[in-house]
Parts: sequence; C-alpha cells; structure tokens
Amino acid sequence: MQILQRKELEAISVFTEQGEEIRIVVLKSNNGRVHLGINTPEGMAVLREELISPDVTD
Repeated sequence: MQILQRKELEAISVFTEQGEEIRIVVLKSNNGRVHLGINTPEGMAVLREELISPDVTD
C-alpha cells in the first residue's frame, strides 16, 4: 500500500496497464470527511468498497 498526502485541489494520477489515466482530486476535507473527484476512462466503474460483493474481491 502506498500512502500519500494531498491538500485540497491536489491530485493523484494512476495509470492502467493500457496507459489510461485515473485521476483522483481532493475537492474538500473537513470534520474527518474527504470529498474526492475521480476521473476515469469511459466505461470504468468506481464503487465504494462496502458495495462490492465479497466474491468480486477474491
């Protein structure tokens, strides 16, 4: 696991093996909550971890 620190409006880019970029931007942070903006290639799903069924992560 990589641990990174970002301030509001700073971003992290992750690249897939196909060279597609996933960009995660910290939009707002307050009271222990973080609001993220996530730009993904078209057709890529973004789900909160608690919504993923256990058999998908195995």
